[in-house]
Amino acid sequence: GLVYQDKNDYDTALRYFEASIDLKVEGENDDGVLLSNLGLNYLNKGEYDRAFDFFMRSLKSARITNNRKVEGMTLGNIGDLYKSFGQYDKAMPYLEESLKISREIGDAVGLAVALNQIGIVYAEHLKDIEKAIGALLESYNINKQIGSPNARYPQNYLKLIVEQIGEARYQEIVSKMG
Repeated sequence: GLVYQDKNDYDTALRYFEASIDLKVEGENDDGVLLSNLGLNYLNKGEYDRAFDFFMRSLKSARITNNRKVEGMTLGNIGDLYKSFGQYDKAMPYLEESLKISREIGDAVGLAVALNQIGIVYAEHLKDIEKAIGALLESYNINKQIGSPNARYPQNYLKLIVEQIGEARYQEIVSKMG
């Protein structure tokens, strides 16, 4: 399923994920990952109600098995779902809880993703450019430290911010961060 998900072939990915869910017993330790992947594929297909259902099932599974990493990931996915609807007030608590869990357990990937999403919310909805830059820079730096190709996402968003506010203002904000 992951191979087809990476190729943006969500219908085929869903077939594989759904077939594998039939082979699992709910509550097994990686059940939450599978359910969350199903949710992501439905989100990418625009089937938001089904995505939300799978995310909630994933969250329940992660909490039952005390899988904090999957819990953090799934909270981030729910936040991203709300963000895609422009429901930033609903998205932010999920994203912040995802960030908190990722920090607590030392999940660098989860931390970078949560910071990137939070930075976007600060920039687009809350119009707090300083907090947006702080979150996006931290996301970028974490991605670079772990060698992730995802560093391009916060980097590209930071470039958009520089285009909006100018290089001088950007450098002024960054210098205040220390």
